[in-house]
Order: sequence, then structure tokens, then C-alpha cells
Amino acid sequence: MPELSAGYYRARLPKLLSVFAAASALSFIVFQHDAGSAPWLLAYSAAAALALVPLLEEYAESRRVADLEENLPAALFRMSSLSSGAPFEALVEAAASAGLGESSKAFRRIGRLIRSGFPERQALLDIAGEYDSEAFRRTTSLLASLHDSGNELSSAIHSIAEDAFELRQLSLETTAVLSMQKYTLLAAAAVIVPFIF
Repeated sequence: MPELSAGYYRARLPKLLSVFAAASALSFIVFQHDAGSAPWLLAYSAAAALALVPLLEEYAESRRVADLEENLPAALFRMSSLSSGAPFEALVEAAASAGLGESSKAFRRIGRLIRSGFPERQALLDIAGEYDSEAFRRTTSLLASLHDSGNELSSAIHSIAEDAFELRQLSLETTAVLSMQKYTLLAAAAVIVPFIF
């Protein structure tokens, strides 16, 4: 979570003002505004806006990481579809031009770093460090190791893509099972609790 300082809020003033306006409107609707409560409602709205901005940014970051992880297997399959003798930069460019949301953006940034003179390994690891995604960090670490080893990249990337796809499927299945258990407990609580009272 970012440091909450005056500079933090100054840089995010437009977002802060929009959240403040929404909180003010909601406060006046909910509390049926009257003339005496206006200062209190404005103070409440300001506090709500200050509290909501970091939460909204954290939510946006989690959505960005989820998009990256969702499209990562497809980006890797796109990389592995090139011929076996393709240079590493061409593989990165294939994933960057695939139109796969955040995954393509990440590989586009990796490609820009490589073109500007960064070593491939350093470019992969630098961009991976900017995302809070263990799957992306492991994938870029494997890609960097593959590149350093000098082995044939296409088939190795294809096997990484298959593994990433299987891990994504397992993650989705686990999420589905856990949500089913959660809703079962909620339904059971809704039935049992009224009988207690």
C-alpha cells in the first residue's frame, strides 16, 4: 500500500475530488439533508473520500494483476507459436502484439526495455518486479533462465504455457469450490439463526 502523505493526496487530487463528490451526494441522499447537518455531512464526506481513495487504488491494482494472470498463458502460447529459431526479442514482440490486456502491456514494456539496451534478463526481472503476481515473477524468471541457457526457446515456452494454463485452471476450480462452501455456510446460517432467536 502506498505511503499516505500530503504528496500522495496532491498527486491524486482529481480522483479524491470525484470520490468526495460521490460521498457527499450519497450522504445528502441517505441522511435527508437539512440545514443544520450540512457541515457534519461535508466533514463525513471528506473523511470517506480520504479513506476510499487508497482502497480504490488497491482494488484497481488487484484487477490489473488478475488480468495479467488470466491472459499470461495465452501470451506464452503466442510466444511459442513462432518458429524455433526466432530471436528472443521477436518472441517478446509476439506476446506484446497479441492484444491480451495487461499481459501484452507487460511484454510491450519488456520489449521497450530490450530495445533501449537493457539485457533481456534484466528487462524481464525489472518488469516482473512491478507486479504483485507470483505467477508472472516465476514465468519471467523461467524465461530469463531459458534465454541464458541458450536452449531452443519455442518448445520450452510452450511447456511453460501449458503449466501456466493448468495452474490457472486449478486456481479457478479452487475459487469455485471455496465460493460454493462460503455460500453454503451463508445459506445454512440464514436458516439456522432465525430458529435460535
